[in-house]
Amino acid sequence: MKDWHCVIGGQKYGPINESELRQWVRQSRLGARDLVWTEGMDEWKPVADVAGLADALPASQVIAATPFAQNPAGTQGGVMPGAQPGMPGASLYRPGYQRPLLNAPGAVTSMVCGIVGLFIPCIGLVLGIIAIVTSNGARLRIRQRPDLYTGGGMATAGLVLGIIDVVFWSLWSIGMIGNMAALSAC
Repeated sequence: MKDWHCVIGGQKYGPINESELRQWVRQSRLGARDLVWTEGMDEWKPVADVAGLADALPASQVIAATPFAQNPAGTQGGVMPGAQPGMPGASLYRPGYQRPLLNAPGAVTSMVCGIVGLFIPCIGLVLGIIAIVTSNGARLRIRQRPDLYTGGGMATAGLVLGIIDVVFWSLWSIGMIGNMAALSAC
């Protein structure tokens, strides 16, 4: 068995034996667009372009990883190379297509909580904490899978606004408690 090397989200791994690499592909730990290399290859190639690994890709990745090829008649569409007649998704083959990146879970939530938290007394403190927590989760996902997730700007905005919410509403609460104490002392 050959030893393989791969790049997932900018991180290099290897050497990895072929059976373990195929298992990573089946588990979607290694995606269709992630690069692999082994001795005898001229250059790094996406998993979808490597015979022996591409067949381990889940069908959703094969279809998602590829825009419509030009068929011999010059019209849109194509048939996946090596596809069996009647194979689901075989006619949706799109070589060279890169699926759009997804917003990281929590990126939008953190930004919305941070914005709304600026304007609602008392609840703003809780929303600020939620914004900070969800922002950190989103930023972590983006760092782990930059090939899959985007939304770093929204997550950062949520983090900053969450910190502002927590500081502002904490100071506001302390001020209100101080005012109430001063009024009750009179």
